[in-house]
Amino acid sequence: MTLIVGIEDAGRVYMAADSGAWGSCGFVDSGAHFKLARVGPLLLGCAGDLRASNLVRHALDDIPAVEGDPERYLVREFVPRLRGVMEAHGADKTNDETSTKGWGGWCMVAVQGQIYALSAAYCVFRNTRGYAAVGADAARGVALGVLSVTKDRLPVAERLRLALHQAAEHTENVRAPFVEAVL
Repeated sequence: MTLIVGIEDAGRVYMAADSGAWGSCGFVDSGAHFKLARVGPLLLGCAGDLRASNLVRHALDDIPAVEGDPERYLVREFVPRLRGVMEAHGADKTNDETSTKGWGGWCMVAVQGQIYALSAAYCVFRNTRGYAAVGADAARGVALGVLSVTKDRLPVAERLRLALHQAAEHTENVRAPFVEAVL
């Protein structure tokens, strides 16, 4: 499982990820570098399907510069490219319960100093708290609690690290080492 946390601060986005991954053989230490990627003008943090993370890091090309509204850009420019890559490489799946297509994960997207979440069904949305978390449910809850109570009390980097450390301490889905990136 995975935890990606992000904070908006002074026109920048600070993002951090854990290193844990689960495969058919159990826990695998993937290295957190696997979960964060710079793709064109974006910083992405991927949670979920490991194949999708591979494709985000290595198959997304020709991502255009952001012009205008970042949400509109993500919906009209980025998501169609991501969906095309997932479909072309066999990572786009149909959910048997809902018959919807998706890539089996969640993604945190940093663009123009803002954090957006991208769902498994390619839905783009943004909360206005100034921080976010995607990944394993229990770990996400712990991280959001930490980010909430530390807002305006700790520097950004300390908040990110504390959220990841507490999620690792209180859930089985998060593993050190942690890695950070800024856009």
